[in-house]
Amino acid sequence: MTGARPRRHNAPVHPGRQPTIVPDILLSLGTAACVMSAGFVVASFTDSNVTASDAGRQLAWLFAAALWMAGAVTLLLAVGLLREGRKRPGRYILPLAVGVGIGATEAALFLSAAGAFLLAPFVLLVVVVHPVHRRTARLFHHQDGHSG
Repeated sequence: MTGARPRRHNAPVHPGRQPTIVPDILLSLGTAACVMSAGFVVASFTDSNVTASDAGRQLAWLFAAALWMAGAVTLLLAVGLLREGRKRPGRYILPLAVGVGIGATEAALFLSAAGAFLLAPFVLLVVVVHPVHRRTARLFHHQDGHSG
C-alpha cells in the first residue's frame, strides 16, 4: 500500500517539569546552618567572650548541635525535593557555595554582636534564583571549555 496515510502518534508527551526554587533555597539555608554551627563550635574553644564559664561553653555546644541538626534535616529535605536534577552534581555547587557564604558571614556577625546586620547575608539568596543561577552556570560551563 503505497497510498497509506502516515501513522499518528497520539501518546501524550510529558516534558520534564522545570525545577523549582525551593530545593535551591533549602540547600543554601541548610548549608548556612551547618557552617554556622561549625563556627560556633570553633568559637566556643577559641573566643573567651563567647563562653564565660563551663555553662556558657555547654550552651554554645548545645546551640551548635541543634543548629547542625536543623541544617542536616533541611539538606536532606532539599535533596528529596530535587527531581531529575538530583543526579547532576553541578546542580548543588551554586546553592552550597551561597550557603557557605551566608553561614560564614552570619556566624561572624553573630559572634561580633552586630545585630543590625544579621539579616544582610541572606541577600545572597538572590543568586540562587533560577535566572541568575542559569546565567552563572552557563558562565562557569563555558569557562571550563565545555560546549553545550
